[in-house]
Parts: sequence; structure tokens; C-alpha cells
Amino acid sequence: MMEEINLKVNQKGVEFYDKWLKETKSGIFLYAPVFLLFYLGIGLAIYGLNLKFILISILPVFLILISFVSPYYSRKKYFNQMAKSISINDDVVLIETCEWFGTSSVVKSFPINEIIISNSESISFFKELKVYSLKINPEDTVPIYIIDEFFDNTIVLLSRLKYHRSSS
Repeated sequence: MMEEINLKVNQKGVEFYDKWLKETKSGIFLYAPVFLLFYLGIGLAIYGLNLKFILISILPVFLILISFVSPYYSRKKYFNQMAKSISINDDVVLIETCEWFGTSSVVKSFPINEIIISNSESISFFKELKVYSLKINPEDTVPIYIIDEFFDNTIVLLSRLKYHRSSS
């Protein structure tokens, strides 16, 4: 029987998450309303409230909303698939991902010998971070991302996962 492994995101991972959360919140709850109010205030001062102003405002209002709200959706898939804690007990792996605004974290549990782990270098969102992708089977389209720098002891974790893959 091998020892139990419990890893949680370190300070660097928490800071990375908090930075993107703060930036996304400020875009949605601060910048978008300010730009909308500014645009609508200037427009109402120039044109008054009439059909012409309403019609010419549809596209700019839509573009303002899209530019500040779309990062929420694009970042959601990365954070909701990024591991926050990983536990290995005997032959069972338990992974919890990060939550993102109203989307709760995902908790997955599966046998250790069913995991496929690979390097993921093509994810531009994580830039120069070393990312591992965990999948249950090759056709799995929703991997779980483990960022090497966000855990203090990924070497032990990876060696344990590889040990079980080679011994099965």
C-alpha cells in the first residue's frame, strides 16, 4: 500500500486565479457599466431620447457588452477545468477544480489506472506555464489541467500516476 498524496494549489496558483478573477469582475461590473453610462449619457445629450438614437445605439451597446463580458466565458473553461486539489488514496484519484463565478467546482473521482496524462503546450491562456492534461480516456474532450508551478510537489504526483500506468 502506497502513501496517500494530498496536494492543494500553492500561493502562486492562488495569486494567478485571484488576478484573473479580479480582472474579469472589474470588466463586467465596473468598466462595462461605466462605458455604457458614458455612451448613453453623451448620446442622450446629443440626440435626446428618440428612435434614431435607439437604432444607432444598438450596435455600440452590443459591442461594449460583448467586449467586457466575453472574457468571463473564455476564461470559464480554463478555470473550471484547472485542478485546485488532488488526492490519491490507494488506487483512487480525487480531483477538485476551481470554481468560476456562479459555476461551482467540479469534483471527479476515478481509478488511477484509467488516467491518461500528457503535456499540454498549446494552451495560450496559460502562456509559459507547464501544463499537464489529465483525461480518463483518449476521446475525453474535457481534460483537467494541472499546472506544475501551482503545486508544490507535482513530481511525486506524476511519478505515482506514471507508476500505476506502467504497472497495469
